[in-house]
Amino acid sequence: MLILSGKELTADKLRQMLKEFEDNKTKTEVIRKALILTGIPKRLTKLRNKILKERIKVANPNIRVITRRKLLAQINSHRCELENLCSHPVIYQIQGYGGSRSEEFENAYPTRRYCLACGLFENAADFKCNIMVSNTGTVFSKLSSNDERIVLPEPFRQPRNYIDIWQPLEALLHPVELEIAKSLNLNTA
Repeated sequence: MLILSGKELTADKLRQMLKEFEDNKTKTEVIRKALILTGIPKRLTKLRNKILKERIKVANPNIRVITRRKLLAQINSHRCELENLCSHPVIYQIQGYGGSRSEEFENAYPTRRYCLACGLFENAADFKCNIMVSNTGTVFSKLSSNDERIVLPEPFRQPRNYIDIWQPLEALLHPVELEIAKSLNLNTA
């Protein structure tokens, strides 16, 4: 038993207080994620949709070569504009691999992150793998972790492949939205 400010606190009471604190901390994190998702600018979504439409046109096998070149140039300029506009709100992280001794660490690769909104891709800056050190990396310059971003482990991927982010943003963010709704006990039906 512990006595603080004249109040007796038993181990059970302290465990209950800790559970309430952890529940509140979890809810705070979930609400932070929801605020980040609601803060994605409409302009960013419109620019992404424009790129998606242009990508569909480029994929048409009956397109003329000159038209295809113009569309590819437009896509590149829109992607540059998108990267400048984007605050990188939702990031997927692919955990690196330190390599194996049998391959003399040549099969090692760094931790990687990429933005779901704009496609910006970055490898960890502090990646080092050799016989003495195995550090897949945790330092990122552009896609660093902060309170304005959601960093998630990349789900359901095949080795060395990435999720195609060039689909509607709502579809990419739907699993995150479901997780938020489930954590806040909202009706997800």
